[in-house]
Amino acid sequence: MGLQDLGDSWQTIRRIMENQQRITVILRREDGKTIHLRKATNAEPRQSVIYKALEISAQPGGVKKTLI
Repeated sequence: MGLQDLGDSWQTIRRIMENQQRITVILRREDGKTIHLRKATNAEPRQSVIYKALEISAQPGGVKKTLI
């Protein structure tokens, strides 16, 4: 199944996808350093169908951990 098989317009696909976000959590360690964690929210069922049609991960960007 490809994206064309969904039968939705690009405008509809953009609307479906627009509420998945990347979230950053900032944690301060006891030693004064800061940890930044970034992760995408979980895909909703319709978003998962689109990701599958595009053959890409429903968790774009994966989890990123940065120590500052």
